[in-house]
Amino acid sequence: SVDILRSSEDGVFLVNAKDLTNALRSIKDDEVTFTLDKMILHLKYKNGVIKLPYESADEFPKPNIEKDNRVTFVVNSQLVYSMLSDARNFVYKKDNLYPQLSCVCLYLRQGKIGVVSTDRNMEYKAEYEYQYDGQDLNVLITYNAIPSLLGLLSCSSNIKISDSERNVLFRNDSGMLVSVKPEGVFPKMAFTMGDSEMPIHVSLKRTELVDAINRCSISTSTTAPNIAIKVTEDNLQLRTEDLMGNKSTVENVPCECSGGTIEIGFNAAYLLQCLSVFSEETIYLLLESPIKMGIMLDNVNDKRKTMLMPCVIV
Repeated sequence: SVDILRSSEDGVFLVNAKDLTNALRSIKDDEVTFTLDKMILHLKYKNGVIKLPYESADEFPKPNIEKDNRVTFVVNSQLVYSMLSDARNFVYKKDNLYPQLSCVCLYLRQGKIGVVSTDRNMEYKAEYEYQYDGQDLNVLITYNAIPSLLGLLSCSSNIKISDSERNVLFRNDSGMLVSVKPEGVFPKMAFTMGDSEMPIHVSLKRTELVDAINRCSISTSTTAPNIAIKVTEDNLQLRTEDLMGNKSTVENVPCECSGGTIEIGFNAAYLLQCLSVFSEETIYLLLESPIKMGIMLDNVNDKRKTMLMPCVIV
């Protein structure tokens, strides 16, 4: 809501949000007058007028907000904001094919709060300690609702979340957002990833790995933009080839390895996307097999992690 300078009377009307936003952005004046006349909204300013159709407010769709069997809890807005900001980068956005993948899962369980998102080739997870006395639950947030939710989260210190079978309601002093939940079950692997012990534990500098991947990306094939990673005792080797352009690159990055040797392939763009949300200088790779998911950790406390589907090395 915003304050108005003056008004002849109270009123309510329905107007297309995109058209109104574009009109107001084009007006440079500090003051704009709204006049309603015969279902036409007149936006009058110093040098002209813009006319937009409007409708009765009764036509506004009313979301189905269930009151029965609803679980409500209050969480810190800034904590949820920081987790969602990164998690939305890992959402599979083709919701018409995989609606259960085009969302972020916010969960509370066992004294922790976290988010999980996936785009089929990689998964992202962030988890923090959080005092919560209610029942464990998973809240699905659709991808299209995330930008509006981030705006709502930035306006207050706490957010009240109500979860029901059909939708999720987010509310604070600034406003309310209703997100309709998609049909389908969020991938179960999101809640078990990384539970098994990986035999090879690799630690290395994040900036050194990013620089090496960027240099190797020059020689990645446009048809198969994959990168081969070979880990030995104290060295991580990156290798890319573009047979069509007769180009290849080999990079070596110092690392610490728990023991063993493995060669595994990943998509170079996915690696960089995972690394872009990490903040710690040292990152950790947990690798088990060339045909099983690898895990990338942000720090030893395991607060942020991504899972990467391996690619076939040719």
